[in-house]
Amino acid sequence: MTSTIDIDELEKKILYLLEHDQNFRRMVMDYLELEGILERLDNIEKILKRHNEILSKISDILEEHMGQLVELRRLQEIMKVELSALTESFYAKVFLDDLLTREEIIRKYRNYRIDDLDIDLLVETTNKVYIVEVMVKPKIRHVGDLIVKRDLVSRRYPGKEVVAVLAGAYIGDDVEEYACSKGIVVCRY
Repeated sequence: MTSTIDIDELEKKILYLLEHDQNFRRMVMDYLELEGILERLDNIEKILKRHNEILSKISDILEEHMGQLVELRRLQEIMKVELSALTESFYAKVFLDDLLTREEIIRKYRNYRIDDLDIDLLVETTNKVYIVEVMVKPKIRHVGDLIVKRDLVSRRYPGKEVVAVLAGAYIGDDVEEYACSKGIVVCRY
């Protein structure tokens, strides 16, 4: 048997219970509060889902950019080597052209290797041997390295004066002063 409840009657009973029954009132408040919390949690879940989608897209973009960055760094290293080689070649050519106006060249070697040391340019003339180190922006320690190379070449070419040359574009005053004090010729081009 089904009973029908009069809505107006039900409302009156609920209002009466809310006014007079503290336990009922707490139960309704807890239910309403729980509903609010659940609704807020649903909203937070939707927001988190949207944020996760955005983060996923950002992650994909970052991964793509990292690949591009790796490629750019690879290309940068290639360009650095090529630019260094071009710079050395240019300064070696300028030095040789200048030297040809003053001395007769017997032999010249680019990227000369003596023991385990590299020399950018070694030029032998009738009376002298020039060792030329080319650096765009040399430091004091490079002058020390050049002194070691000069001493080594001096032992290989007894009887000839060995002239160490530091060539570059951005040679600081402190480096030039130190190099000159050690008998190294400095060429700024």
